[in-house]
Amino acid sequence: MGDDTMIDSNRQRLAGRIHDLLLYELGEDVDMNLMLGPPEYARAVLSLCRASGNAELVRLGDEFSRLPMPPAGRPLSVGGGRRGQGQQVGVVMSAAGVPSSMTPLS
Repeated sequence: MGDDTMIDSNRQRLAGRIHDLLLYELGEDVDMNLMLGPPEYARAVLSLCRASGNAELVRLGDEFSRLPMPPAGRPLSVGGGRRGQGQQVGVVMSAAGVPSSMTPLS
C-alpha cells in the first residue's frame, strides 16, 4: 500500500468515526464525503469536534487535522456504504468562528 493510499485510508477511517460519534453524541449528521473534500468543511467539522466537550471527538479531530490533505485536483477514492449517505448539513458559525449549529441544506 502506497503512502497516499494509506493516508486516504486513515482519513476515511477517521472521518467515518467522527461522523458516527457526532451523530451518536450530538445528533449531527455531517457529510463524510465533504469532510474528505473541501478543507473549509473539514475545518468546520473539526471545530465542532473541539467544541463538543467529548474527549474522543477532540482526539479524533486532532488526529484527522494532522494528516496531510490530498493534492488539489486529485480525487479521493471514497468507499460506498452507509457513511456519507446521510442528509447534508450546513454549518452555522458563531462570531467566534466556532460552529454554533448545523442545519439541513435544501
